[in-house]
Amino acid sequence: MSNICCNIEFDADFSPAVVNWRSLLVGSQYAYGLTFAFKVTDTGDPINITADSFEMRIYNSLGVLVETLTTPTEIVISDTNKLNLIIETPITDTVATYTYVLDWTRALTGEVRPIVRGKISVK
Repeated sequence: MSNICCNIEFDADFSPAVVNWRSLLVGSQYAYGLTFAFKVTDTGDPINITADSFEMRIYNSLGVLVETLTTPTEIVISDTNKLNLIIETPITDTVATYTYVLDWTRALTGEVRPIVRGKISVK
């Protein structure tokens, strides 16, 4: 009898999370948006992001940049480790589908990392 071993493969995925905003209403403001809580994976300890900056680039269906949201105006650091996004005009002015990327720039290192990407659907 021979020993048979399986082929095991593991992936560590460091690509941005995908969050799609669906069925936003034309003319509406989504000030509550999404809240992201930054924590250390192993311990659950909060990561202080108050000195960091964030930028969300929003593109139309042709890939043309139509809006850039930044801290502290449309992207608000609401606690030492929490981030809120505000989606409003001009994105919600017309029925359309957009794509976006949210970048996190660490103040300590200057590292820029895309952390979330997805679609915004306005109906």
